[in-house]
Amino acid sequence: MLTKTNGRRSIRVLVSALLVTLLLAALAACGAGSTAVDPETRVKNFFKDFESAINDPNIAQEATQEKWAETLSSYAVPAQRAEVKGEMKEALAGVGDIGTQIGALTGQENLKITFKIENLQTKKQSEESNIAKVEITSGQLRMETEGADLPPELQAVFGEPIPLSEVTEGSNVVTLEKVDGNWYIRNEQ
Repeated sequence: MLTKTNGRRSIRVLVSALLVTLLLAALAACGAGSTAVDPETRVKNFFKDFESAINDPNIAQEATQEKWAETLSSYAVPAQRAEVKGEMKEALAGVGDIGTQIGALTGQENLKITFKIENLQTKKQSEESNIAKVEITSGQLRMETEGADLPPELQAVFGEPIPLSEVTEGSNVVTLEKVDGNWYIRNEQ
């Protein structure tokens, strides 16, 4: 639970931990959009859907988490979808709880938190037969609040970009597998 004395660090750790869990689960997957596009576009499309999911105003609701878990897990190779969907639902539930935890820390209710993925750049490292590797060369995650009166130690966290390499714990290469002519993200773990 967050405390006022370690607010800034706690929020950054909380958000980073939840997003690491979500991104790693999601990158072990691969989602909606056209699956026949090239590997780089597929990764970028995943991040667009990921951003939409974590910003859904109803993400705290189980039915919404289920919908987005289904969408994001559809990016996964078919053999890994069921496992990825379960991981996605769990991680999305954590994202849905961020506003509540920050609200408890600040004494404010109904905080609206927005996450933005900015300046996402990718580069295809390799493509051989049915396997491709795409590197996330840059990008950042920015958290913002609307209508919140945050203490100074928290204001520094919101609006301050977090490099995607920090959020993904250095896992900046995504492996994709072509199945029946379509590209899907494959869990390498």
